[in-house]
Amino acid sequence: MRHCILALNFAVLVGLSCTGAQAPQKEVPQPTIPFEDVGACPFECCTYRAWTVEKPTALRSDRVSTAPIVASLLPNSVVTAVTGVVVTEKAGIARVRAPFEISDAFTKSRIVFNPGDTIFLLHYEGEGLWLCWFHGERVSLGFLDTPGSFASDGEIKNQPTQVKSWPEVQWWIKIKTQDGIEGWTAESAHFAHKDACE
Repeated sequence: MRHCILALNFAVLVGLSCTGAQAPQKEVPQPTIPFEDVGACPFECCTYRAWTVEKPTALRSDRVSTAPIVASLLPNSVVTAVTGVVVTEKAGIARVRAPFEISDAFTKSRIVFNPGDTIFLLHYEGEGLWLCWFHGERVSLGFLDTPGSFASDGEIKNQPTQVKSWPEVQWWIKIKTQDGIEGWTAESAHFAHKDACE
């Protein structure tokens, strides 16, 4: 996965105009949907470890809501969250309004975004960053209009991107009981101690 550092050049926003003719949109490479990010834990400090069950939860044999139930978890029991898969069922879309660049934290290579480019949002990663798809590459980008953000209306208006829609995502977690039974659930809200920063 590319880990990218956002390097937005807000100076280019001076004199930015929405008028004038635009060149025809080229065909944009899109991610394969559903997109599965195996091992992802989709928020800041999210950790797979010992979790405590807070609500009755059914574990299923597969990552399907109709799969057979292999175990039923009771409140206050402690289980192990082994891993997870974040499944993007519908990608979100953002448009680039002003040019900016990001740099790969490892290779130091540059990725250039130009006005009119399309960015596909896959899922939230934490700390304001989203896993995105751009020209066939996975990149991490921050969006000031992320739900729950403390950014002002002015800051959101002046960012070089505009989010048109947010992705539709389901998070499946593989759970192991104290009896050694393993199964899947998408009921992440039924567990406590997912956050290592709590």
